[in-house]
Amino acid sequence: MMRYVGHPALRAILRNPLVRRAAAGFALAVLPLAGCATDTYQREGTWHPQGVNAVNIAAQVADPRDLVQGRSDTSPHYKSGAAAVSDLWSGKAAKQAAAAAASSAAAAQAATP
Repeated sequence: MMRYVGHPALRAILRNPLVRRAAAGFALAVLPLAGCATDTYQREGTWHPQGVNAVNIAAQVADPRDLVQGRSDTSPHYKSGAAAVSDLWSGKAAKQAAAAAASSAAAAQAATP
């Protein structure tokens, strides 16, 4: 039976008593970390978030019925956005932009002496 003796350079390093002592100290220092292998949040008896997000959202809603079905927007703000999009599609927005550019150019020429 053949015995594994390792790499010659490694054997030379491990013959040094300081290296042996440092390796033993490292092994003893790392050994207690084996108890940290389990995830602390997965252990029995620890708190698990169950439905916490839903409870937080429900606490922030003004009307709890909004969580089941939303409400329509009754403010007139949506009309201005829809009008701008329809102007863009019809080409009216481009005409307005060209007219505004022409009037500002005319005002700039009138202001220059």
